[in-house]
Formats: sequence, structure tokens, C-alpha cells
Amino acid sequence: MEQNANPQGSSKGLSIAALVCGVLGIVTYFISIGSVSGIQENGEGVVGTIILAVLGLILGLVGIILGAIGMKKAKALNESRGLAIAGLICGIVGTVFAFIGILCVGAAACVVCTAASQYGGLEGLQQSLEGLH
Repeated sequence: MEQNANPQGSSKGLSIAALVCGVLGIVTYFISIGSVSGIQENGEGVVGTIILAVLGLILGLVGIILGAIGMKKAKALNESRGLAIAGLICGIVGTVFAFIGILCVGAAACVVCTAASQYGGLEGLQQSLEGLH
């Protein structure tokens, strides 16, 4: 087996982990947005959508942290920082997407709750909306 000549190790592992977390954060966002269409009339599925958005937020934040550490380590070892930069960017994009998704789901839930309370619950709101046809 060949041992690493550098006792500090390489920055590639951190950079790849940052890239994977960032990409998974972005993918998780799109899955959570796709699951919004699966929300039932009785509200089932909202919790799953929020959980996916929070998971995307966590993955994005981990991607940012690992990308920043990978960039610092790559600079110290005079290695290429390309993977670390890509991981950092994907982590930022995943975090922003997830944050926007959480805000949108929260805002939609507030609108539905407010409208439902004005019409005596979800059944009254549904009857009122059906009367518009």
C-alpha cells in the first residue's frame, strides 16, 4: 500500500464531501417542491415537505462548512481548490433554495390557516371555494 507523503493529508476528501452535500441539498429542494403537489386536501404531506426542506437546508449548510474547510486546507497544502469551490457554491445554492422553500411552505400554511379561520374551518373554506365555480 502506498502511504500519503503528506502527513497533513489531502483536501480532496473534504472537497468531495462538500460537493456531494451541496448537490444533495439542491436535489432535496426539488424533491420537496415536487412533493407539494402531493399534499392532500386534509393537509397530509405538509410535514414531509417541511422535513425535506429542512434536510436540504442542513445538507447545504454542511456543504458550505466542508467547502470552506476544504478551501482552507487546499490553500495551505498548495492544492487545487476547484472541488472545494464547487462544493461551497452548491452548498450556498442548496441553502438558499431550502430557505426559500421553507418560507414558501410557511407562508402558504399561514394563508390557508387564516382563510380557514375566517370561513369556520377547512370545510367552510372548501365549500366557499366550490361556490365560486
